[in-house]
Amino acid sequence: MELKGPPVVTSIEHLGGGILRITFDGKTKDIDIPSLTLVKRYPKLKDPTYVEKAFFEDGCIKWPENGPWIDADELEYIPGTTKKVKDKFDVASNYREKVISALRKVIKD
Repeated sequence: MELKGPPVVTSIEHLGGGILRITFDGKTKDIDIPSLTLVKRYPKLKDPTYVEKAFFEDGCIKWPENGPWIDADELEYIPGTTKKVKDKFDVASNYREKVISALRKVIKD
């Protein structure tokens, strides 16, 4: 029998709006940090700007200034968010379409 150790966070990515993309043990999960019950103990986590300060160290997600930390064991059981996160390319594409539309109006006039 092979014993499995606890999962280890290998990377985090800030997606904006308080959502972090966590990679651990080859799995990826998007977690909406401000929606967690952890916010009751750490109200700073309601602020997406504060959430953006998250980093990973020693296999955990941590925040500066003696802030909260979430270990990979907990992350494994936190459900992934169902919030739709806008892809950077979607935002750029929408902006591009707006610019083209505006230019067409100027050219017609």
